[in-house]
Amino acid sequence: MGVAMRRHLSVACLLAAWLCATGALLDVAQMVAWTRMFTGYVRTLPVAQALSRTFDPEKPCALCLAVQKARETGRRQQSPPTVAAGQKVVLISQPAESLAPAAIPVAWLESDQMSTSSWSPPVPVPPPRIRFASWLG
Repeated sequence: MGVAMRRHLSVACLLAAWLCATGALLDVAQMVAWTRMFTGYVRTLPVAQALSRTFDPEKPCALCLAVQKARETGRRQQSPPTVAAGQKVVLISQPAESLAPAAIPVAWLESDQMSTSSWSPPVPVPPPRIRFASWLG
């Protein structure tokens, strides 16, 4: 599978997930239902009558009914749970014990205890400079 194919597949999957998460998938299904109804009516009726029959709430098609049922189910599932009047709601709990170790005291050396003759590394010497003409040839 090529990189372009993988990119197109990932974009399509992302779009499908976004449509499902936002509920827009039901809007797409409703548009498909209206389009199918309109194309069916326009074969035998004038455009104005086909439009009025397509959007007539008294005569929904099977797909329109399925979309309506799915929306109602989604609304019922999204309603927040209610709390009974006599129940307590615990909002704060006891904090857990800290897992950090206690501070360890450190004894620092006094300035008179420090040695003034401490070792230090030698100062680096810069590398020798190469003349331009010497490496030409």
